[in-house]
Amino acid sequence: MQYALIKVKNNSGETSFRIISAVEISTIRSQKNKIKVVELDEEKAPLKICYGAFLPQPETDEKKAMEYISSAKGYMACSVYDGSCYHLGIIDIYSIGPIKRGMTFTIPVVGLLQTDLTIPPTKSRPLTVFLRYANLNPYPNVLARDGLFGFLAVEKRLTKNKIVTKDNWCEFVDDSRLYRTAIKVR
Repeated sequence: MQYALIKVKNNSGETSFRIISAVEISTIRSQKNKIKVVELDEEKAPLKICYGAFLPQPETDEKKAMEYISSAKGYMACSVYDGSCYHLGIIDIYSIGPIKRGMTFTIPVVGLLQTDLTIPPTKSRPLTVFLRYANLNPYPNVLARDGLFGFLAVEKRLTKNKIVTKDNWCEFVDDSRLYRTAIKVR
């Protein structure tokens, strides 16, 4: 399992559960406040069509989760692993309705990301991505987020004479692959 719920206390002593990846736990435990931030080189980083799912925090309802996904368009996000916080751009994002999973749900997403990162980083582990608040160190940012994106596949079935752009990327999206990939993100 890639993701788990951890129990955390806020400044007023209230306890809540937060969704976090195993890789993030490892990085935070080993680096805590020394997590190196790696900025995105927007001139060189390619555009990639990436399939995955949005996993909300336990207290987040479906409406708020869908709003969060929509609000991610055009913003800088990050992924924490290997002792660093890597920035990437969420240029655009598309989602379909939630998939019920017992007491919770996930939302299939496909995004146009600008990144040099390998997606997925390993065959079985999604790249965990979340919106980053620039005024927060990556460690509290992991705990303050409304949920996370787990990207598990990149669209590679592109024609050689077509380049993916902000205007045409949706032409390459495979809705059945979107659903199949989302159910694998756990």
